Amino acid sequence: MVTVAELIDNQSAIHPNKIAIKHGERTCTYQAVNELSNKFAKIIMANGVMPGDILGVAVNRSPEMIILLLAVIKTGAAYLPIDINFPTDRINYMLNDSGVKVMITQKQFETQYQDNFKVICVENMVCESNNYNADTVPVLINEDSLAYILYTSGSTGRPKGCKVKHIGLTNLLLSVQKLPGMVADDVMLHITTISFDIAELEIYLPLITGATVVIADAEIARDARALLETAINENITIMQGTPFMWRTMLEIGWVQRLPIKIFCGGEAMSKDLAQKLVVRCNELWNMYGPTETTIYSIIKKVEQDDEVITIGHPIDNTQVYILDENLNKVADGEVGEIYITGAGVAEGYIHKPELTAERFIDNKFSGTPGSKMYKTGDLGKILDNGEILCLGRVDHQIKIRGYRIETEEIEFQLKQQPNIKEALITLYEDSLHNEHLIAYVVPAKKIDPANQDNLVKQWKSALGEKLPVYMVPGIYTVIDSIPLMPNGKIDRHSLPEPVINKYSKSYEAPHTATEIALTNICLKSIATDKIGINDNFFEIGINSLMAVSIMVQVEKEFGKRLPLSVMMKYPTIKELAQVIENPSLQSTYKTLVPIKPAGSKIPVYIIHGIGLNLLNVYNMVSNLDIQQPVYGIQSIGLDGTMEVPDTIEEIAAFYIKEVLKHDPVGPYAFAGYSFGGFIGFEMVKQLKAMGKDVKLLAMFDTNLQLPSHQYSLPKKFAVKFLRQFKKFGYRIFTILNQPLDLAKYLRENNKARVKSMLNRFGILEKQDGEGLPEFMQEISNKLNHAFLKYRVQPYHVKIDIFKAKKRLYYIDDSKYLGWSEYALDGVEVHSVPGDHKDMFDEGNSKILANIFQRRLDEMNS
Repeated sequence: MVTVAELIDNQSAIHPNKIAIKHGERTCTYQAVNELSNKFAKIIMANGVMPGDILGVAVNRSPEMIILLLAVIKTGAAYLPIDINFPTDRINYMLNDSGVKVMITQKQFETQYQDNFKVICVENMVCESNNYNADTVPVLINEDSLAYILYTSGSTGRPKGCKVKHIGLTNLLLSVQKLPGMVADDVMLHITTISFDIAELEIYLPLITGATVVIADAEIARDARALLETAINENITIMQGTPFMWRTMLEIGWVQRLPIKIFCGGEAMSKDLAQKLVVRCNELWNMYGPTETTIYSIIKKVEQDDEVITIGHPIDNTQVYILDENLNKVADGEVGEIYITGAGVAEGYIHKPELTAERFIDNKFSGTPGSKMYKTGDLGKILDNGEILCLGRVDHQIKIRGYRIETEEIEFQLKQQPNIKEALITLYEDSLHNEHLIAYVVPAKKIDPANQDNLVKQWKSALGEKLPVYMVPGIYTVIDSIPLMPNGKIDRHSLPEPVINKYSKSYEAPHTATEIALTNICLKSIATDKIGINDNFFEIGINSLMAVSIMVQVEKEFGKRLPLSVMMKYPTIKELAQVIENPSLQSTYKTLVPIKPAGSKIPVYIIHGIGLNLLNVYNMVSNLDIQQPVYGIQSIGLDGTMEVPDTIEEIAAFYIKEVLKHDPVGPYAFAGYSFGGFIGFEMVKQLKAMGKDVKLLAMFDTNLQLPSHQYSLPKKFAVKFLRQFKKFGYRIFTILNQPLDLAKYLRENNKARVKSMLNRFGILEKQDGEGLPEFMQEISNKLNHAFLKYRVQPYHVKIDIFKAKKRLYYIDDSKYLGWSEYALDGVEVHSVPGDHKDMFDEGNSKILANIFQRRLDEMNS
C-alpha cells in the first residue's frame, strides 16, 4: 500500500524546487519539505518513539506544523492533533485517554505538558535537524496502521477518539484527486484547525499532487473579509469550508465570480446557499462524510439548476447502504439510515469497545471476513438518478457550523452544576434560519426569576471551562420537568418554544432617524418582532455571523466602516447610533472605558500600552471570572478634546481623577500593559500618598530597562557599549534556539524601521491603514516624550509581573524585568505563554486569564 508520505516524496522528486507550502512571506519547496520531514522523523525516533505509538501535536499554524505531521507519519507512529484553544480539561482528557507517549509542541506551550509527558519542542527540532541527514526513513507501514486519532463529541459526556487508518486517508486523497480533481497548478487554502478532520484534506491533497498549500493564520480564518482578500491575493484555486464559513463570506458582500473550486462540507448545504455559491465559483461540490469513515465518503457536483441538493455518489472503494432497523436494504426512494463501508472505515474508538461495537457493525453484504460498515445516524434515501439524499439525523446528534456535537456531552456537563437536576440540548432554527443551541434546564430547586440571568452566566462560564466554544449553548430555558411520551421517551415536540431574542421589559422604541435605520438593519439579522434601543446586542442573541451582517449593512447605509469591536463598547442601538452620528462621542469619562463592568469583586483597571487603546485585552478579559469587573484606561487625547500632558506624573494624575470619579472609596487594583506599567507605578505612588488602599499593581510584560538618558554622559557610553556585547551573545543564543521566530521578528522589525525612515524623509508615502493614524502617532510620540523625562524611584509597593515566555530581543534583567530594585515590597513573577506582542492573542489569552484571575482572587480573599 502506498502511504501519504510516499506520495509526497514522489512529488518532491518530480518538483524539487516547486513551492509546496506558503505562509505569509515564507515558502518551502518540495525538496525542503521532504528533507526536513525526514530529519524530524529521525529526531522523533531518537526520542524513543516506535511505530504504533501515539504522539500529541500542539503547535500553531506554520510550515513546520505540516512538516511535523508528515514526519510523524514517516516514523510509523500516529498523531493526535490538539487545538491549543481548547479548554485545558478537554486537552488533558484527550491526551490521557489516547495514551500519548510523547508531546510535540512549541516552547510557549511547553510547561502545560512537561509534568505528564515527554515533551519535544519543535524549535529545538529545527536546531537539531542540522545533526541529521535527509535520507528517507525506512519504516514499514501496512494499510491498517493508524495515521491519526481525532476526538469528536461523545454521548457519554466525554469526547471519543476515532482511530483513522492509513488506507482510509490514502484512499480519500487519491479519490478526491481524481474527482472533484486537483492538478499540480492548483493552489489550496489551509483554513481549518488541525483538530477538525477536513484539515487533513487541505494539508495533504495539494502535497500529493505537486500543488501548493497556502496557510491562513487563525485570525484570517475567522475573518470573512480577510478570507476573501486572501483567496484573491494568493490566487487560490481550491478552497474548502463549512456552510457557516461560506455564509459569512457572502454576508460581507462577496459578489464577484472567483476562479475557484469550492468544497463545502461539515453540515447540510441549503438550496439557497448552493444557488448563491454556484454563480460565484468555477465549481461547487457538496461533500459528505463522518470522521469515522475518513473525512468524506460521498460527493456531489452542484449545478445551478439543481432542484434538490443531494450528497451524490460514493468516492472510490466506498459503498453506501440505506438500511431499515433490521439492517435490511430499503427500496430506492424509501427512507432508511445511511451506512458506509469500504476503505475509509476507521478502526473504531480508542478504549471504547462497546461504543465501537455499536457503531462499527459487521458488513453482512460483504464476503470479506472482518469487513465493517459504519452506522452514521443520518437518514437518507436513493433517488431515481442514483444520488443519495441526506434527510437529517436519526438520533439527537447535532451539526452546527460544521461541528458534530453529541448533545449528551453538553447535558452531562450541565448536570454537574450543583443547581441543575436535568438538562436537555436541542438545535433550533429561527425564522431567519439562524441556528441556535438551546439548553432546557430543570433546576434542583425553584429559581428566583430575578436571579436567573446570573445563573445562566454561571452555567455558560462553567461550560466554557469544559467544552469548546462551539458546544456552549447560547440560549437557556428553565422548565419544571422534561416532557415524556407514554412509552417513557422524551417528547421533544412538547418542549416550550425557546425565547431566542429577549428584549428588555422596559422596551423603548427608536426615536431618531439613525436609531430607526439601525433597528431595521438589526431586525434583518435577528429573529424577533422588536428590538429596544437599550437592549444589549449580545444578550438578545446576536452572534458573530449576525454582527458581520449588521456592520456590513451599517457601512452601506451610513458610508462608515466601523470595526466589529465597536459593538462591544457600544452594545445597544442607542449607543451605536450616537457613535455613528458623533464619532468623537462625548462620555462621562475622557479615558475610562467599561469593558466588563458587572461583578461583585474588586474591579481591576487596565492601563493602555503605547498602542493607546485596549482592544488587545478583550480576549483575556472575556475569559476572566464572571464576577470580575474590568475597566480600561485608554490614552488621554484620543477624544480630540485634550492635549497629552508633558509628564508621566501629570498623565497619571489625570487617570487617577477618572478612577476616583468612578470609585472615590476603593480599594483599587491596577494592571498596565507594557508602557502602561510605568503609568500604573506612578498612579499607585500618588494614590498611596492620598491614603488610598491599593491592593494590586500588575504589569503585563513591562520591562524597566533604564534608558541611557538617565545616566551621565560617560556612563551612558559605557552602558551602551556593554549592552552591545550582551545583545550579541543573546542574539547568538536566540539564533540557535528560535531561528525561525527570530528571522520573522528581524524581518518585520527591520522592514518597519526602513518604512518609518522613508516615511520620515518623505521618500515613501504612508499608506492608508498602515500603522497608527497620524493623530494617534502624534499622541504616541508625546507619551514617549513624557516617558523620557520620567525618573523611576524606589517605592514601597509589590509588583506582580506577568512575563511573556518568548523573548526575541535582549533585555537587561530577564528575571524581574528590572523592577526588583524599585518595588521595595517585592516582585512576584508569573510566566505566561506568548511573546510581548501576542500574549493577549486568542491562543494565549485563556491561560493568561486563568493565571491573572488566580492573582485577583488572592487579592479579593
